[in-house]
Amino acid sequence: FAVCGFTDPLQALEFFKHNSGKINLVLSDIRMPQINGYELVRKIKILQPKVKVMLMSAFEINEEFSRVFPSVETGLISKPVSMKNLIRYIENYLAK
Repeated sequence: FAVCGFTDPLQALEFFKHNSGKINLVLSDIRMPQINGYELVRKIKILQPKVKVMLMSAFEINEEFSRVFPSVETGLISKPVSMKNLIRYIENYLAK
């Protein structure tokens, strides 16, 4: 994978605005400063509705996510996760 990493979700969103046609997957934590992962997904989906999104959290989020995004398909990953499993999750999700 070619990866662009960000520690600031607003910088990630700005990068996405200028590069959305080149991005196949957005992987984000849910709990972040400034904007949370749910807000980030909403803004990204407005810009590029077909982009695939995977969210990560150390907390149980399945029920919370289905309430916030009942019609958005996304992958959910519970942390901690090994690099091997993360790669497997991403490959499987991209193959859908």
